[in-house]
Amino acid sequence: MKVSSVIEYLEFADSIHYEFVRGQANSEWALLPSISRITKPEMCFNIAFGHWDELEEYLLEEFQSQSTPYLDKKPKTQLDLTILAQHHGLATRLLDWTTNPLKALFFAVENSEHFGTDGIVYFCESGYFGTENDVKDIEDVTFFKASHSNARITAQEGVFCAFPLPQTLLEDFDKDLVANSEGIQLISVIIDGDSKESIRNELNRLGVNHRTIYPSLDGVSKTIMSGFKQRT
Repeated sequence: MKVSSVIEYLEFADSIHYEFVRGQANSEWALLPSISRITKPEMCFNIAFGHWDELEEYLLEEFQSQSTPYLDKKPKTQLDLTILAQHHGLATRLLDWTTNPLKALFFAVENSEHFGTDGIVYFCESGYFGTENDVKDIEDVTFFKASHSNARITAQEGVFCAFPLPQTLLEDFDKDLVANSEGIQLISVIIDGDSKESIRNELNRLGVNHRTIYPSLDGVSKTIMSGFKQRT
C-alpha cells in the first residue's frame, strides 16, 4: 500500500495497532543496525580479530573511555551504554523505533534530499520487551526500553531493537532478520516520494517537526529553515 497524505497514513495505522513504528527515507533500505554498514578493511580485522562482537566491544570501550568528561551520569548497564552511544552516532547493533506513528512518519519525510524517493514506515508487534542488562545475551531480535533516557529519546518516544551479531566479519547481517524473527509481526506502508514535502508540512501544522523531535537549538533552526529552499 502507498499513501500520499497524513490522513491516509493514519487510517492505515489505525487499522493495525502495532506497538513499534520506524520510518525510513528510502523504501529500499534494509532494516539493519548501523554496525552492519561498517566496511571491513584490514583495520577492522586487526582490532576485532575477525569477529563482530570484538568490533562492537572495541567501539563501546573507546566511546566509554572518551565520553567520560562529557557525561553527567554514567550508564549503569551495557544496554544503557549502547543506547547512549547509538544516540550520539556510534555504530551499534541497535535500531531506533518509536511508539508514535506520526513521529515515525516524520523520520520518513524529514530530509528534503530524499524528496521524490519513496519512503517507508514499518509497523512491528513483538511478544515482549527484553530485560537483559547486557545486549550480548540476546539470541534473536529483541526490543528494549531505555532506562538511561534523555530529552531526545523522550521526545521521540523512542524504543530500540537489538540484533544478534554474526560470528565473523566475513558474515553479513541477514536483511530479513526482523521479519523472520520468532514472535515478531511486521507490516509496512510506502510513503509516496512526490508527496513527502506536503506530508512534512502537514506534520508541522500538527506540531511534529525538527523542534519537537530534536529538542535543541539545532532542532529549532531546522524547523525554521524547512520552509525555505536553499542552493546546493
